[in-house]
Amino acid sequence: METRIWNTDIPLPEILRQYYERKDPGTGTVVIHAGQVKVPGKVKPAMDHVVLEPCVEDPSGGLARIGQSALGRFEISRVQIHHRLGRVSPGGHVLVVLVSSPKRGPAFDACRWVVDEIKREEVIRLVEVEQATGDEKAARRKDDRTDQHND
Repeated sequence: METRIWNTDIPLPEILRQYYERKDPGTGTVVIHAGQVKVPGKVKPAMDHVVLEPCVEDPSGGLARIGQSALGRFEISRVQIHHRLGRVSPGGHVLVVLVSSPKRGPAFDACRWVVDEIKREEVIRLVEVEQATGDEKAARRKDDRTDQHND
């Protein structure tokens, strides 16, 4: 069971290469979920980017508990979870889950379950942010200048 929190782009090709280098010979199937930011957003159609924020003090530990639960629930041999924090633009990866199993059914079921558990947003929350209009940008600059003078 492996987890990693990223504050920069998730290097998907490198993750896949490393995962396959350590593949168990009993593995019959590897299921990969590579979730990325898409437009329009689910909540805000004019979304510009998302911000991923931890909901718990130790998000890596929270993801590890989900992965460990999957290992106990499903007939799988390995789970790896990578999650992004911070600002991510459309097309950027936010979640990568890899699940190995001798059989494909449990691998697909476990991968879906892990993703669904993470999307409940009890460990990491995704916030859609709309692109600011000209008026909003001017107001933010004014607020920023006011805050600087009040410090």
